[in-house]
Amino acid sequence: MQLVETKQIDLGAVICFIKEVSNANQIKAELERLVDKLKKSNIKHKNLTVTKVIDKNPVKKTVLMEVSVPIDANDAIGSFIETYPKYSSVACFKISSGYKISIPNNMNDFKAAVEMFLSKLNENPDLDSFDLYGNPIIEVAKIAHDGTILGFDLYLENKCLGGGN
Repeated sequence: MQLVETKQIDLGAVICFIKEVSNANQIKAELERLVDKLKKSNIKHKNLTVTKVIDKNPVKKTVLMEVSVPIDANDAIGSFIETYPKYSSVACFKISSGYKISIPNNMNDFKAAVEMFLSKLNENPDLDSFDLYGNPIIEVAKIAHDGTILGFDLYLENKCLGGGN
């Protein structure tokens, strides 16, 4: 496991949604429904899923997740969004420059990666008030054709480190 500096990454067109969840199975079920709908609409996805926690509710014990699925852009996207208004599209989804750690689908490796990010944050004296609770870590899941998660690329953007884009 290695912390690698990255430049801005362009994932192209994505279909996205925001969902409040209490466990990962809820996101998995929603993704399966989305993939089925994409397939029926002749929109191909790139076997990646990008997730980011955008809010937490400690009272309800839930998180608000932003989920994006990179797709091959085509003319069907507009009618897809019209048909399924709970989804939205972004023509050019980007992850800002920063740091990346690639890990297998393993909770211990995930925890170790978060610790590496925390160490990087601690190197910056201007971040006295930085709160990882806000979870600026972006997860890009690599997914096999059968839906199995193979591993993750975890990103911490420079803007989270007090740097620019």
